[in-house]
Parts: sequence; C-alpha cells; structure tokens
Amino acid sequence: MKPAPKLNLSVVPGFLRRKARKALAAGDYAGFLYTTDSTLYPRLIGPNLQTLRRTAFFEPMLVEAWVMTRSDNGAHFDFCENAFRYADRAALLAAGDPLPSLPLPMYRGVSGADACDIAEPFGYSGTADFEKAKWFAGRWQWQSQAVFMAEVSEPDKVLFYTNMRNEQEFVLDPLTAAQLDHEQVWTGGTQ
Repeated sequence: MKPAPKLNLSVVPGFLRRKARKALAAGDYAGFLYTTDSTLYPRLIGPNLQTLRRTAFFEPMLVEAWVMTRSDNGAHFDFCENAFRYADRAALLAAGDPLPSLPLPMYRGVSGADACDIAEPFGYSGTADFEKAKWFAGRWQWQSQAVFMAEVSEPDKVLFYTNMRNEQEFVLDPLTAAQLDHEQVWTGGTQ
C-alpha cells in the first residue's frame, strides 16, 4: 500500500484536516476544496501542486477553484500561471462547460484610476455578456470604469469556458489574451 502523500493543509482549520485528506483520497476534489474558505483555494492548491497535478481530477479541481472563489482570481496571478501551466489543456477545456460556437465577442470590465487608458485590458477572463462586463467594471465603485471587447475565434486560445455562475466566462492565458485585438466599447463611473 502506497503511503498517503504529504499535504500542506495550513489553510484548513485543524478540525477539518482529516476530512480534507479523506476527500482527496476518495477523489472528491470539491470536498477537498470546501474544507477551507474559497478565498484560500490558491493557498490550498499552490503548496500541494506537485501532488495534486498527478491526480485524475486536477483539471476539474482547477475549474471548480476558479469558479467558486469569492475573490478576484487576478490577485493570485502567480498561482494561476503555475497551476494552468501544469494542467493538460484538453482536460482543462473538457472540465468546463461546452465551448459555445466561435467566433464570439469577449468583454472585460475593468476599473481603477486609469481604467480607460489600459493598454492590455485582458487578464485571465472575460465574458460573452456585455452587461455582465459592465457589472464587473462597476462592482468596486471606482471613478474610472471601462469595458473592452475582443473577438475569441480559435478554441485553442481558450483554457476553459464556464457558465456555472451565469457569467459566460472565457478563461484564457493572459499572454494569449494580450495578443487579441481589442477596443474600448463603454466607459462609466465619474471619470
């Protein structure tokens, strides 16, 4: 019998660590994730990346962690870059929802001091829903808000697509996203 892999469960409350180990051993990636707060998913997966990437459920777990976190995934850029680099691209795409027929417009709502002057507004994700992009631009109430649009036309540019939160979200590698031609299609806030 193989010994259980050593896990770093420092972000899991002590009384839930046994549950986390059991969930992982049973292949229940959601049960494993749900032993900690969703904002801590990157800090649960990151230190355990070498162990988790060898599981059959690594890619579905990444999609689940991305979708179910309550925080801005862009704040965990290094984690995302490492995790997605280790993922099998076909398995990651299959772990999401079926990709809609392409080409489709992809919108990204941004905000901040210079939101309207961003040279490369696309990070990891965008949405096919213009109104949802406006919501993302305005959710933090910054003075400067904008929505940019680019066309997604090639399936191999998409890491995965999900509509689990009714956001019609495309997740792309930021380097790929930066290469898309984009245009600003809306501004808001108090500029």
